[in-house]
Amino acid sequence: MNNEKNRIGELIIDILIPLAGGLIIGFLITNSGQQYGQLIKPSFAPPSWIFRVVWPILYILMGISYNIYKHKTKSDNLKVNLLYYFQLIINFVWSFIFFRLRLYGISFLLAVFLAILVGILFYKFFKTDKVSGLLLVPYLLWLIYASVLSYFIWMLNEM
Repeated sequence: MNNEKNRIGELIIDILIPLAGGLIIGFLITNSGQQYGQLIKPSFAPPSWIFRVVWPILYILMGISYNIYKHKTKSDNLKVNLLYYFQLIINFVWSFIFFRLRLYGISFLLAVFLAILVGILFYKFFKTDKVSGLLLVPYLLWLIYASVLSYFIWMLNEM
């Protein structure tokens, strides 16, 4: 029973870490919706409210995926753990660079880099546990979409 409580506690922490990071970044970029609305965007760009719906879902899926991965590995894989937290930091930094610094070209490159990192993470997780890997698929697809969107925003607003 105590082990089950520990697992639930770890799951909650693994979900709260990305959610809390997203919340902190949200406070740092408070005018992001308004700024996004003022950008010249391609026709396939979503409305700003979509981001407030999608990101919490992706953060929850990330946390669950990471938790499953951790409990399926027989040993603590430091490289994969570092990769998970590194991509999470890059994820948060992207928002700051895009919305605060308005460096759209760097944001595009960072989004591509992040998608590559998450692709590697997907492979590592999927190899260990299929469900853990599959839970990252929506995140990876969103990052690919965000990379394309970032490219077009960069081209339309800075070139």
